[in-house]
Amino acid sequence: MNKEINFLSSFSHQLDLLESEGRYIEMSNNILNMMVKNVDLSPLAGKIIKFLAIPYPPCKKVLYAFLTRYSTNIADLNILATNSLLKDFQDPNPFIRRLVIKTICSIPCLFELAFQLLPQALCDNSSYVRCTAATACSLVITEYNVKENQDIIDKLYEMIRDPDPTVVCSSLSSLNEILHSDGGVVINSKIIFYLLSRVSEFQEWNVAVIYSVMRKYEPKNTDELLRFLNALDDKLHDRNPAIFSNAADLALYYIHQLKKDFSDDIIQQISPQLKLLLSHSNTETLASILEVIEIFVPKHKLVFISFYKLFFCRFCDTTIIKVKKLKILTELINSNNVVDIANELLLHCCDITKEVSHQAVHSFAAVIRKYPELKTQLNTFVSLMDIQYNNLSEDILNALSIIDLNGDSNIKDVVLAAVSKHADKVNNAESKLCLLKFIGRYGREIEDSPYVIERILNDEQNFENEKLMSFLLMTTVKLFLIRPEEMQLILGHVLQSFQKSSCLLLKKQASLYYSLLKDIPISKKVFQLDNTNLSTNNSK
Repeated sequence: MNKEINFLSSFSHQLDLLESEGRYIEMSNNILNMMVKNVDLSPLAGKIIKFLAIPYPPCKKVLYAFLTRYSTNIADLNILATNSLLKDFQDPNPFIRRLVIKTICSIPCLFELAFQLLPQALCDNSSYVRCTAATACSLVITEYNVKENQDIIDKLYEMIRDPDPTVVCSSLSSLNEILHSDGGVVINSKIIFYLLSRVSEFQEWNVAVIYSVMRKYEPKNTDELLRFLNALDDKLHDRNPAIFSNAADLALYYIHQLKKDFSDDIIQQISPQLKLLLSHSNTETLASILEVIEIFVPKHKLVFISFYKLFFCRFCDTTIIKVKKLKILTELINSNNVVDIANELLLHCCDITKEVSHQAVHSFAAVIRKYPELKTQLNTFVSLMDIQYNNLSEDILNALSIIDLNGDSNIKDVVLAAVSKHADKVNNAESKLCLLKFIGRYGREIEDSPYVIERILNDEQNFENEKLMSFLLMTTVKLFLIRPEEMQLILGHVLQSFQKSSCLLLKKQASLYYSLLKDIPISKKVFQLDNTNLSTNNSK
């Protein structure tokens, strides 16, 4: 490193301000390489900063980057650079003027100079400079000095009508940030219609900024709302996903504010573009569109149900896209498509990717909860517990725990037989909790319920989980009330162990249950049990 610094020192010493551009570019490349390597160039700061006077823009860019990095550590550096900065601000090249503004607004010691030059920069002939100046305002103006710089704020408001769309967007973003504590930029209906008339001029990444600003305004009446919607109508048919999706979101927001009921018409208008993008899009665009659809689906299911098959997963879809599609499909189920969607979800329960498999399992459980008549699909779903991959059996057990099995005795027998079969393969705490829920609800039907509880008790690691132990105690008491002969010794062991527990909650719970069990009829009422059956309602 010392060799490189010595070389740069001698090289800069040999240069004078009459050297060729090539020599200066060579020097600036050396400086840039050392800055990238985090070499400390502060000993050479005085020699390097004098070259700010050279007229070559690429070299100036490197030297201004050097000034930005070392200005906080070397106080005199800013004083040495001030004259060069003022001179460069008068340069006919807009790139150099823009570089000056960007630099002085990045160095706190030069903020005083920034406040002198910003008003001129905001009125510059070059849109390139005006855009940078508008963005830089948010770096130097904060909520603490807004009042002192009201003239700059007023100028930023004027620049909303700038002929260059990039300047407009930069001004709005800067105002939003500066006035954040007061709710951001203040707009009225005239500004809204002006921005809507020019929205086609904005680039994709600026459209979102424009629409987010428009959301700050609420239509005052139905007539104004209809004028806004008519102005947005062309944008709803735009081919650009960023434009039509944001336009739809804005239109729905306005409709919601006035509590109108024609929001489905808006989604219907953009549905042709959505169908096209769902069928022919790259991965990034498809992921973004699915995020938009996820927001729209809950309130506009009827529109999306008409093309639900476009949400079926494709082989080339990424994990994120598959998960999003499976979530959306769960929302689109009705009596006409439930079999198709259930089969699609079943197909992905065995997916090689754990995230997809997990989502498919829980989505299918949600479907079965609404449509318990899908017996064939449920039998297939339960049979998947035999697959020992990606903790699939535990995922299915967790999903089945939310389904009410009392409606159909055949389904109940199938599910409980599978639960009993795989009970000894359960390892994680969440699955053990679900297993205890099954025993609490259907303890009479699951023959080896006492042995399952005994296995959980014999595993010392389970005692570290207070929630699991609390649930185990409650389940043991419930099972005792319907199978007293088999559970008497186990319950005595559990109560004795928990009364000696260091956990105060478990100790009090054990004492409470012990007192309660002195009156069996009352205990059955507390746990919602009768003499023969276990109620489907589980005490939580």
